[in-house]
Amino acid sequence: MENKELQKFYIDIQEEINASLISEEEGTNPEQIFTELALSYLSEAGKQKIIVFALMKRLVKEVLNIKLMATLFMKITKHLICL
Repeated sequence: MENKELQKFYIDIQEEINASLISEEEGTNPEQIFTELALSYLSEAGKQKIIVFALMKRLVKEVLNIKLMATLFMKITKHLICL
């Protein structure tokens, strides 16, 4: 019984993500929609500490990606200037 409920929950989430992808503007990806959906479920369950941690973790990841992209851009720019 529990396995069927889990399977239905999984299918429902997939359907919700797909519906959101169709209705959202360009640039949205399934990971973003799933994150928003999961945070919404956690909020409804009263798990604010988990939400804060998840948001902080995501922010750190995005900042690190921005720094990496900036570093690569600077290296490429320096290389092109030397040509």
